[in-house]
Amino acid sequence: MLSSLLFLAIGYLCTMLNQVSYVMMKQVQIQFENQPNTNSFFQCKWLTAYGLLWISSIITVLIIPYIDLVLISTQGAVAVIFSVILSVFWLKETFILRYDLPALTVIILGSVLMVLLANEKTEPYSLDQLHALTYSPAAIIYLSIYFVLLLLSGIAYKKLISRLSCFHAVLSEKLQQEQEPCPPRVLLQLLNDLPENFVEE
Repeated sequence: MLSSLLFLAIGYLCTMLNQVSYVMMKQVQIQFENQPNTNSFFQCKWLTAYGLLWISSIITVLIIPYIDLVLISTQGAVAVIFSVILSVFWLKETFILRYDLPALTVIILGSVLMVLLANEKTEPYSLDQLHALTYSPAAIIYLSIYFVLLLLSGIAYKKLISRLSCFHAVLSEKLQQEQEPCPPRVLLQLLNDLPENFVEE
């Protein structure tokens, strides 16, 4: 039990190291985005981040056999939460309570429920049992819910793209009127004031 928790902690550390690598790569891209003639892939920070990403990924693969698969699946939630922390404190991005807090709450709740509802006993299944479980009512309901959520995600994504297009149009007009750059609070107010049914043609 202790060794399993140790490997799980190592897995979490590797996940966090992955997110640090991504942020370092993002910083290099931001630094050189206005320099089209400079190749950001050969910068020292970018190469260091790429090396850390490879090392942490290899370690994660090596420790997977020693960790419960249900517990290791929670690394996705850890990655998202830690990336949000890094984006706020390292990249100085804004944490929007209206959007980020509900998303993080759902992610954490999903991971906790996954662990709590997991079957603690490992039971062998025959081919006939697997076939019966695949077409069982519970499996059909699960797949139906999955495809409904997938459809809703697509609709939400399309709506988000439309609102971002609207925001880009409003922001461009605002920047043309203002002599000074818009502060973040003004940008957030513009985003919150967008009409719900607006779709840029």
